[in-house]
Amino acid sequence: MKAWQILILFPVLRLCSLPLPAQRDTLHLQEVKVVGSQPQGPLPVPDRLVSVISDTLLRGMPVMSLQEALLAVPGVDIRQRGPEGVQADLSLRGGTFDQVLVMIDGIKVSDPQTGHHDLNVPVPLSAITSVEVLKGGASRLLGPDAFAGAVNLVTALPQTSFLSTDVTFGQHGYYNAGIDGGGRTGLFSVSASLRHSASAGYRENTDFAITQMFLRGHYGNDHTSLDLLGGWLDKGFGANGFYSPAFPDQYERYRSGLGALRFTSGRRIRYEQSVYWRRGRDEFRLFRNRDEAPSWYKEHNYHRTDITGTELKVLVPERFGRTTVGLEVRQEAILSNVLGEPSADSVPVHGAEGVWYDHRKRRNIFSLYADQRILTGPFSASAGALLNRTGDYDWKLYGGLDMGYRVGQRWRFFAAINQSLRYPTFTELYYHSPVNRGNAALLPEEALTAEAGIRKEGMVLAGKAGLFYRRGSQLIDWIRITDTLPWLAMNHTRMNTLGAEFSGQLDIAAWRSNPAYWLLEIRFSYAFATADKESNGYLSKYAMDYLHHQAALQIRNRLPGGIEATWQFILRDRAGSYQSYPSAVITPYKPYFLANVRISYHIWMMRLFVDISNIFNTSYVDIGNLPMPGIRVKGGVRMEVKRQKAEGRMNDECRMSKEEESKSQKGRKVRRVSNF
Repeated sequence: MKAWQILILFPVLRLCSLPLPAQRDTLHLQEVKVVGSQPQGPLPVPDRLVSVISDTLLRGMPVMSLQEALLAVPGVDIRQRGPEGVQADLSLRGGTFDQVLVMIDGIKVSDPQTGHHDLNVPVPLSAITSVEVLKGGASRLLGPDAFAGAVNLVTALPQTSFLSTDVTFGQHGYYNAGIDGGGRTGLFSVSASLRHSASAGYRENTDFAITQMFLRGHYGNDHTSLDLLGGWLDKGFGANGFYSPAFPDQYERYRSGLGALRFTSGRRIRYEQSVYWRRGRDEFRLFRNRDEAPSWYKEHNYHRTDITGTELKVLVPERFGRTTVGLEVRQEAILSNVLGEPSADSVPVHGAEGVWYDHRKRRNIFSLYADQRILTGPFSASAGALLNRTGDYDWKLYGGLDMGYRVGQRWRFFAAINQSLRYPTFTELYYHSPVNRGNAALLPEEALTAEAGIRKEGMVLAGKAGLFYRRGSQLIDWIRITDTLPWLAMNHTRMNTLGAEFSGQLDIAAWRSNPAYWLLEIRFSYAFATADKESNGYLSKYAMDYLHHQAALQIRNRLPGGIEATWQFILRDRAGSYQSYPSAVITPYKPYFLANVRISYHIWMMRLFVDISNIFNTSYVDIGNLPMPGIRVKGGVRMEVKRQKAEGRMNDECRMSKEEESKSQKGRKVRRVSNF
């Protein structure tokens, strides 16, 4: 064990062993969040850089998918292979698409087969009330997958009965239709969403059909509650050159089911127990029509991944802070006709006659973590550690420390240093093809991230800025010496990444206090990252194609006649290059500029809207050899019927605006908890 790990772990264990002070279940806090039984966003993490896309912002953005909504978040890299959420890779701060943990209401849903599936979630955008993005290593509380950070999708429970429906139409045979509803009676509340979208595609073999279903239920009060999550996703799409430009007739279908229960209890000491299950079924066809495939093509690829787990968390409030101790046991398993170790016990592939899962792999992940938070005057600190093991790798300890200092009522300075890890995906371990070879001997990736920043709160002007440095070792990348050899998965890379970001918002409507004022809000952000690595003469497939510069500007304004418009301008400049097909010329990625707008009008119970994406018809690629669509126009209508808010106590999970929090909670004693 390293010396700095001991220094972090010792005070945690010492503080955990102290006797609990009697009759102290509340804390005086400057920043507060009203929560009930389930701690959900916005994230109360004062000593890290966290970006939150609020419900109001989501509803006004000119986007129809989660993937597109994340495009403008500083430090977030979305590499799309197709529009409207068909397929996209998520990475943070110059990392790769396998290094981010994705959660739904705190339930971990990242796919162990490959990070390509991480954003294949069953939650429609209309069911998401906010998106929380934690940047930087977070393994000490969130486990191995939070190597470069985490994204949490927060879904809402209704405070009263409602029913809404919407439909959107656009070019290339595009349509998107959905229905959302829910209600509350006594201690029970429930919401459900169903959505289907489809398109004929903007170029040959880029058609898609996506169905999402999601259910959220809650029963309980402030002290004891039971939460239920359930979802289903069915996504099929033509993947023209998505994974290799040499094969324009690729096709993929991905189906996923999710179920989770969370029980929370306790007045002073809070206990939280969750159990969850997620199954993903992936069918990949190198040739969409089997009858047209060449003789050397044997069979489509079929994979079934299962994640089951349980997590126990105990939160103990103390006079000067809070202690969190948790235990998680998780199993990740795959059945496949390609990935895993050969197995004599074959399982038939559902829906594919004569095809069997004849490979399999299973790994058990055990995590024990502890975190001690201290709050004293303007100073705060949080130190903790994760003790982790799987059946394939030995015990390892990973620690971290966050610190913050408040100046006045609105300014806060913070700094943090954290270790993180990531286990190889099943694709990296076992995938073999004519152009790719996995490596069953891969070791976990490891990183040490240091960061510092400043944040300003305010009703009119708010913002934050920060710097980070990540030192990665044993990083996994697909490499080769020349373009005549297959790509090999290797632990060869050491990579140092340096970056910065800042973001801010100006609420002009609050400043002018004039509802008729035409300019309502301005949001702006910029993120920068640069990296160097020890390549030893190898060509890299993914690690060096990070987002170098990223700038975004969003303006919301009111037009005459009650019309509202949200304008979005995004500039992206990617490092690295790709090999053009079929010329084999090495081509650097070019920067590109996108402009999007949503124009909407509210009348009676309906909201009419028109989205124009890529207004200037920019030609660009996020991934080499895959041209993205030009200008696109969509239009739709949303109708919502909602009962007036019932009298009496509001929903436990009612979220208040920052202004309301500041006014209503000043001087009160509240307890504060967090998903992160």
